[in-house]
Amino acid sequence: MTRCSRSEGMAKKGVRKTKDERSLRRERLYIRVNAHEDEAIRRYAEKAGLTVSQYARKRLLMEPVAAALPEGFNELRRDIAGLCNNVNQIARAVHMNARDAFRAASDAKRYAGEVYQMLTEWMNRGV
Repeated sequence: MTRCSRSEGMAKKGVRKTKDERSLRRERLYIRVNAHEDEAIRRYAEKAGLTVSQYARKRLLMEPVAAALPEGFNELRRDIAGLCNNVNQIARAVHMNARDAFRAASDAKRYAGEVYQMLTEWMNRGV
């Protein structure tokens, strides 16, 4: 019977793995900005949902920086997706000459009104 030592592939229990050497950030860059620039950079970073370091790193490396999604956006997106699903069901019912196509269309119209109202309230919150 052969035994393998821990160095032959078995991880030692409780030992934390270290980051890949290439991903460690040991170097620093120092830049000078005035108070207006500092405030603008901090505001942009906050809008993007990033720390100032993350934001600056992305901008300096010319990586895209997108604004963070506003609160409630995903809920609104789900509701709109549900509306689209209802419209598809209506189209299917109409093509099949289903008797309840009118009721389905009425339900979808009501649902569309609810989503429109949610969207209007969401936009009026100043987001």
